[in-house]
Amino acid sequence: MYIVDSILHIGKYLLNIVSFPRVVSGNPVFVSACHFMVHYIIILCIVFLSGPSFAENLIPNGDFEKGEIMPESWADSTLGTKGQKAKIKPGENMLLDTTESKTGKCVKFLLNEPAKEWTSIADTSGMQIETDYIALGQNIVYTLSIDAKTIGLEKGKPGPNVILFVEGFKDKDVDGVAKKIRTHRISKACETKNYEEWNHFEQHFTIKTPNVQCVKIVVYAYYPRGIVYFDNVSLELCNKTDVKILEVKEPY
Repeated sequence: MYIVDSILHIGKYLLNIVSFPRVVSGNPVFVSACHFMVHYIIILCIVFLSGPSFAENLIPNGDFEKGEIMPESWADSTLGTKGQKAKIKPGENMLLDTTESKTGKCVKFLLNEPAKEWTSIADTSGMQIETDYIALGQNIVYTLSIDAKTIGLEKGKPGPNVILFVEGFKDKDVDGVAKKIRTHRISKACETKNYEEWNHFEQHFTIKTPNVQCVKIVVYAYYPRGIVYFDNVSLELCNKTDVKILEVKEPY
């Protein structure tokens, strides 16, 4: 707000200057043009500053501080058979944790249940949660990031793999009903190098296709068995240069 007020004060100063034709020009048309340009610049600045800032997280509750059993604004979206999905129990093996986060709460996936080989959750469906729909602009570079920690069944052994997805959707009429259809996605494999410690991962991406009108952010974990903690899932405007940028264009 301070910045917007400053712009308005500067605009008033510029308008005072162009109010004197003899200072700028003796031509009244030129003075009117100056007035128009100043107003236009002020409007552009206010519109730009009213949008998301570089430090603003576009994901509601990306730090998971809101919620009791499960984080608010997130939902279990695990895929698989009916029997596989029945093993996912929010509040029991998919839940908020208050012991591992550096800032308060984080999400915990328990993918370590005793099971025969290739029958466990980690070996079959894995677990995933997703945000609600998030509207993003085209031809804008975004940074998606996450903090994750994995623990294997044995100390020093790798835990479950974690993948961060950006899934794109478009509106489509299906039998007279407006629905959102998944069309595109990109992924970021979060390869944990330091087991049992927090690791930070980020991916820069942009959207150029008009077939992506909004996105969901998905956190997915699977094989091998173990425990996954993740926190601080963030989606921001990219403020870096010379970074690798993925384009959301691959069909789903």
